[in-house]
Amino acid sequence: MKALLSISKLAFREKLAYPKAVLWSGIFYIVILTVFINLWQQLYVNDTLYDFDFSFEEIVVYFVVSQIIISSLIKKSLPISLEVQKGDLAYKLVKPIYYVNYHLADMLGQLLWRGFFFTSLGFFYLTLFYDLPILSIGQVSIALLSILLGVLIDFFLNVIIGLFSFWFGDNYAVDWLYQKMLILFGGAMAPIDIFPDWLLRITDYLPFKHIIYLPTRFLLRPNPIDVCPIILSQCLWLFIAMCFTYFLFFFAQRKLSIQGG
Repeated sequence: MKALLSISKLAFREKLAYPKAVLWSGIFYIVILTVFINLWQQLYVNDTLYDFDFSFEEIVVYFVVSQIIISSLIKKSLPISLEVQKGDLAYKLVKPIYYVNYHLADMLGQLLWRGFFFTSLGFFYLTLFYDLPILSIGQVSIALLSILLGVLIDFFLNVIIGLFSFWFGDNYAVDWLYQKMLILFGGAMAPIDIFPDWLLRITDYLPFKHIIYLPTRFLLRPNPIDVCPIILSQCLWLFIAMCFTYFLFFFAQRKLSIQGG
């Protein structure tokens, strides 16, 4: 446990060591918020949206929070893929820390910094240009738990994609497809309520809405009745992703000898 905490602390400090990268990511984040919120404003002004159960103020808050989540996610699939292709994974396997747990600790350390940075920036943006929503402690606590579960689901899905490199080599295309599906079906750019019914039914069988949409919608429209279904469904997807990750890693280790190193 101490070793994992040390890895998390190191990952946190590494982010502080590159202030220019942090500055540019913050500028890009503000640009994305400004462009898409103005786009949403035009849709509401022109009365383009029909039967859409969100006010413009709610959409602003939804978009800011969804962008906080997606900007804070740590993409582990490509780094793991590179370790597999270069043979670096073989050296990490001899360390006393389990390989998947090592990346989990590293992700949590980076998440702590990125989450704090983008949350501060997002709520500063809301305070400066719009009305900051009134949130209760219970509402925020449950939303944070839901966001954490969503982040863990995304992490294990990223590890799965990274481990696919043992069989498919370069997994850039798979990672690209995953990221785009997360943005679309996860509700990063718009609530999935805007989808037609047939597409909404498809999202019920995919993990993406559990990463962004459900935590963000609960923070925006808290309903005590929804707490258990949301948390349980996220725990189910997390359990499936974890089991598949460790199952895949078990077989990936057997193929390690033919991957170089």
